[in-house]
Amino acid sequence: MEDSLKNKIIMVTGASRGMGRYFCKHFAEKGAKVAAIARSEQDLKSLKDEIEANNGLVNIYPLSISDYYSIENAVNDVIKKWGTIDILINNAGVIIASSNFDCYSKDDMDSEIDTNIKGTFYMTRLVSPVMIKNRNGYIFNISSVGGTRGPYMPGAEVYIATKFAINGFTDSYSKYLLKHNVNMVLLCPGGTDTNIWERNVYRHGSDKEILIKPSEIAELIEHILNTRKAVFFKNIVFFPRCEADEW
Repeated sequence: MEDSLKNKIIMVTGASRGMGRYFCKHFAEKGAKVAAIARSEQDLKSLKDEIEANNGLVNIYPLSISDYYSIENAVNDVIKKWGTIDILINNAGVIIASSNFDCYSKDDMDSEIDTNIKGTFYMTRLVSPVMIKNRNGYIFNISSVGGTRGPYMPGAEVYIATKFAINGFTDSYSKYLLKHNVNMVLLCPGGTDTNIWERNVYRHGSDKEILIKPSEIAELIEHILNTRKAVFFKNIVFFPRCEADEW
């Protein structure tokens, strides 16, 4: 099991912070070759230093996932350097918390839609043909439990709507990919211990220990990767115990 990720090629979006950064370091430690995508070149360079200090392999791509042609160049570069792409983790996401939807600007709405929806669509569109050709691969779409129903969360209306879009996209496209031996898995966590949740700490006070840890999500992904392909993981919803009554 320890060697199951060795030399696998993994692309991770939203790699500079939070879950994405943890995923990159975790899978690099397992022997995977990591392609890390995020906007911040400075944060990506520090990630690269950390991974390479532990003898890991990583290429960094400072770009916006709302830029289709920049992603295309990055995907082509990964294939040129490493030959293929085995795993894609669509992790990048933004939430611009305002007091309510009527306070959103056009730029606020565009930012969430471009990153959360278009970014996931673009990444999947450019990577999935590689997996289809190989008849092998996994795509993990990191959504949210908020994409399974519409809770009352003032300021998060657009974010929740984008997660509904990702859930619908995954539900539909996963059926096609499965015919080509490619698994697309939807992960819908509740409150997670990341920088996004720090801005929404009003829901659970200051006790971050009750939140889901990035390490637990990485372990879940690894478990899925290590389960025989006769078992199909499709939509996984999970949340801290304290949120059970909410969902």
